[in-house]
Amino acid sequence: MSGSQLSHYFPTNESLVLAVIDWQADSVLGFHRSERFASFDTVEAFQDWTDF
Repeated sequence: MSGSQLSHYFPTNESLVLAVIDWQADSVLGFHRSERFASFDTVEAFQDWTDF
């Protein structure tokens, strides 16, 4: 990717950094909010989360 392409989509360094932070936050939250970890009603469910 060239610098001109990058600056086309992200006109400032701040906009690029914010986009990366937003993407990473969505990725982490999506993982922890998945069906696999939907309920912590038992100690075993919490242990499964920590093991994963």
